[in-house]
Amino acid sequence: MSQEKGKKLLVIDSNAIIRRAYNNYSFMKNYIPFVLVVAVLLVAGVAYMQPSGLGAKAIEDDFVITLDTPTSAGVVIKKAKNNNVRLIQLESTFNMNGQMISDVYVIKPSDMSESDIEHGFLNGRNAVADLNNKNVAEVNRLTTIKQKETGFSLPKMKGVNVSTDIAKPLIKRMTVHGEKSQAQSMADQLGGKLKNVRESVTTTNDTPNVVAKILGIKTAFAITWNDFWNRWINPVYRGTITTGRTKDMEKWVPEAGYAYIGQYSNTGNSFDGDRYSYNLMWWDDVSDFKSGSSWWGTDGYEQKVLLHNYDGKTYMKNEKSFFYGVPSLTYAASNLPDAYVDTRLDDDNVEVSYTIGSGRGDLISANTPGWYWTQFFTDPGNDTVDKFKTQAHLVTEYYSMCYYTWGTYCMFGDTSVPITTLIPFSSGNNVPTNGWQYFSY
Repeated sequence: MSQEKGKKLLVIDSNAIIRRAYNNYSFMKNYIPFVLVVAVLLVAGVAYMQPSGLGAKAIEDDFVITLDTPTSAGVVIKKAKNNNVRLIQLESTFNMNGQMISDVYVIKPSDMSESDIEHGFLNGRNAVADLNNKNVAEVNRLTTIKQKETGFSLPKMKGVNVSTDIAKPLIKRMTVHGEKSQAQSMADQLGGKLKNVRESVTTTNDTPNVVAKILGIKTAFAITWNDFWNRWINPVYRGTITTGRTKDMEKWVPEAGYAYIGQYSNTGNSFDGDRYSYNLMWWDDVSDFKSGSSWWGTDGYEQKVLLHNYDGKTYMKNEKSFFYGVPSLTYAASNLPDAYVDTRLDDDNVEVSYTIGSGRGDLISANTPGWYWTQFFTDPGNDTVDKFKTQAHLVTEYYSMCYYTWGTYCMFGDTSVPITTLIPFSSGNNVPTNGWQYFSY
């Protein structure tokens, strides 16, 4: 085609335009997540800058305080009273036959002094040792039979003694309720760190970690873009994440164990008459429990006990101790590494869960000479019979090493790894168990 001199003919090449548009999209799509995160930050910033001065109503909430140095119950109570903060539960550790045991004591309305709380911890620890010693002979008898049937070299249960210093528990972490400024003041006075429980289980906590991912900072953060997007458009309280990883069930699910549910009887102990659950676990392979890396947090493990509740009745008390879903226990303890009481976030709304977890699954050992165990106590429920099942649940830290600061509020169930049922619901009532229920995976 000819051209007039001094003039340029505009030729539209539709294929070239399409290619240019595609190339621009291919370049820009890498920045779409960044743009989304910036938008989230702007929205969060606007919300944060909303006026809260004169005339603003103070909002009470639940907070977790983790202490740099464990301190006495007396000091904790004094600081709580001085700052008008209500104690919900206290976490501590104690030694039993050379093992470090994690325990949780839930504050009662009658607990008004240091001696009240020390008495609660002491009774709980004595109940743990008492139940162990009462069951040594029967568990070992059953284990001898199971070893012949399965060929497993299962551990033997041993009698225990509680160390003499358990009357003076040192508190390492606590959950409290009150206004943020008062809770922060209490944490500062105790030399600890404060976190809003609600913020740890909503989308707002995702933002800094996603930004770190975009910027290439090596931070451990167990989340996928799809999971982040789902959390952002559906801002509900969540207790799970989706990592996209796969795990071999034979390398993290306990190989064998027992479960028992009944009513505790020990005149003179404050937990006399409480309902309790006692679980034993043993592993022959733990190679799929991974330590934290430059991206993932450390894997944890949860032993779940679920009551049927389809008729609205449960053998154990079915309430939550506070809004964010921790079941209303009276006391709990375990020798799992860095044990904690889990919330019910994202659990079934009908079947009632009571879960004790380990924040350091990578420290669980295989082929141990003794059992790993969990125990928890509750007030009696609204029925004298029930059905139960137990499950194994793999969880992971929200980001590397955050368990040591925030405990259960840092451990999230991984939806990429199926929950494994160890003992299924029976066709009829089997609670109280009236004997140990065995499982093998």
